[in-house]
Amino acid sequence: MCSKTHQWLGAEILLRWQHPTNGLTSPAEFITIAENTGLINDITLKLLAEAGRNKAVLSQISENHYLSLNVTASMIANPYYVRKLVNIIRHQPSLQNGLVLEFTERETFTDDQLAQLQSGMTQLRKEGVKWALDDFGSGYSGLSRLQQLSFEILKIDRAFVAASSNETIAHSILDSICELAKRFNCVLIAEGVETKEQAKRIRLLEIECCQGYLFAKPMTIKRYIQQLKMTLPQDSTIK
Repeated sequence: MCSKTHQWLGAEILLRWQHPTNGLTSPAEFITIAENTGLINDITLKLLAEAGRNKAVLSQISENHYLSLNVTASMIANPYYVRKLVNIIRHQPSLQNGLVLEFTERETFTDDQLAQLQSGMTQLRKEGVKWALDDFGSGYSGLSRLQQLSFEILKIDRAFVAASSNETIAHSILDSICELAKRFNCVLIAEGVETKEQAKRIRLLEIECCQGYLFAKPMTIKRYIQQLKMTLPQDSTIK
């Protein structure tokens, strides 16, 4: 949401498993298995297709509303997989505006993968995709990653947000991240905002957007649509 107005600008797609016997299951219990077995690739394609159907409804409520979805660098470095993503986007007009794909700074890739990754990002950007670097500040390659690749959005790691209320070092790091974002012309999103004090600090730093439990906890798409109708966001959007 917008740090100043608290208008809802978009949402991140999360995954839960409705297990037939164990009920609602946390992704911590199955995502690693899905990644190690390669099932995460098919899951991501299905999530994107579902996002297209939901985005069509959301766009009727708020024209500039966006949805973001996590991908891995290895997916985007794979030309065959990128073509699958492109096909879904082209067949779902609602995804051609307001779709953000993000991968984490913690993820590593080789120099050999870099050219393919750059190519994949460029192809998807031509389809209207915007790119976000998640968990920014948590890894060792933040500046070099920004120089090698192009992002519209930087998502500040929640650890810095959590420490911002009482640690001078965290303040300094957040200040530096804000300067980097200006240098690379990126929108900033502060993740993991859980207290009013943290939200105030984010606002004073002029960080454009924030997300966290202070504003809303994970919810079903049906409930999200109901809540979005109630907020009636105006024309604020990620550029």
